Amino acid sequence: MKTYDVAIVGAGPAGAIAGVLCAGSGLKTVIIERKPLPRYKSCGGGVTARAMAQLKRINCFDADWFDPFVSRLMIHLPKAGRTYELTGDKPFMGFVRRDHFDMALIRKAQGKGAEVREGEAFHGFCPADKGRIDITTDQSMFKTRVLIGADGYTSRVRRQLAREIGRAEEAPPSVLGMEGDLPVEAVDTLSTGHCHLFFNVAPGVCYGWGFPRGNRLNVGVVIQKGFREGRHPNQMLDGFVETVIKAPASWKRRGGGRIPLFKRGRNPFQQHENVLLIGDAAGFADAWTGEGIYYAIKSARLAHQAILGGFDGNRAIPVDYNRLCRRQIFNELTPSYLFYLFFLRFPRAYNMLAYKRIRGLFLPYTRGELGYPKIFLKALGYGMGYKFGVLSDKE
Repeated sequence: MKTYDVAIVGAGPAGAIAGVLCAGSGLKTVIIERKPLPRYKSCGGGVTARAMAQLKRINCFDADWFDPFVSRLMIHLPKAGRTYELTGDKPFMGFVRRDHFDMALIRKAQGKGAEVREGEAFHGFCPADKGRIDITTDQSMFKTRVLIGADGYTSRVRRQLAREIGRAEEAPPSVLGMEGDLPVEAVDTLSTGHCHLFFNVAPGVCYGWGFPRGNRLNVGVVIQKGFREGRHPNQMLDGFVETVIKAPASWKRRGGGRIPLFKRGRNPFQQHENVLLIGDAAGFADAWTGEGIYYAIKSARLAHQAILGGFDGNRAIPVDYNRLCRRQIFNELTPSYLFYLFFLRFPRAYNMLAYKRIRGLFLPYTRGELGYPKIFLKALGYGMGYKFGVLSDKE
């Protein structure tokens, strides 16, 4: 029976980056993906500057993957009838088509020596001799020293791992992302040189967006799970396009998917012995913005670091992956969930974006220069300054 050092389930950004790093370190690595590649994942395709910096750090960045880069942002407050522009001195976000982007990362992993088994569905795992794990798919069986679950929000690896350690399997809380592509010529209300964000759009809608992608405009909404107002999510997306953007819902393509919300008490484990979870499978996504690619890359890097520290003879127990996650991911995602709850409860608070200095905090966040605690303190300070007349740059 074939034996690997690392087996990765899922060929999205988290799994592909883990494959690049593990194979690049000389570990015999296999990536298992149930769908034929390339495959499209429903996603807005926005990659923040801080995520691009992570890609550059591990030599997995190519400007040709992005179309376009954007340095201008339009913030829309439809209920207030106001729009504000932010302009950066360098791009704060790039946009990708997920089928092309994910495939480019998989080719990077293959170039490092990783084996990719596409169109092969992971079925399960069980402990084997000498600390190894037996992996079963719909086509074969093999052994691995470490198993990484990178198979998304509905992760099979996470579900089985929960059973193995005696926990009631419970998916992380989530919101629903609905998105699709419109032809650029059909949307004359939005400029294609900007990234567009819409806040306080409608009850149950966390935010909406319009992202430029070549000759198409990707448009979407994030819907609070459980809120449907008696309507199908597709109807809510159509309503956003027709009433807020004021364009016909003439879709070239549309879809949707769950975005995990990192709620610390509901995301209890990321590792048990030599099984690790990364990316959406671990519940890692920014609860307020929905950003997941940055945390896919970051958790893959932490998993690789833990794996290298745990190889010892024939046994491999990744070292301190849970601790690394607590220190470098939990501390970022926990405040993002608090932001999500705050604006869900007080949507009129988005009107604070009318103040130039407060909305100006968004770009440093996308570049990784400010985290949520500093954003909160700065926004609080600016808000008090405006309230008592010390600051007066409201537009």
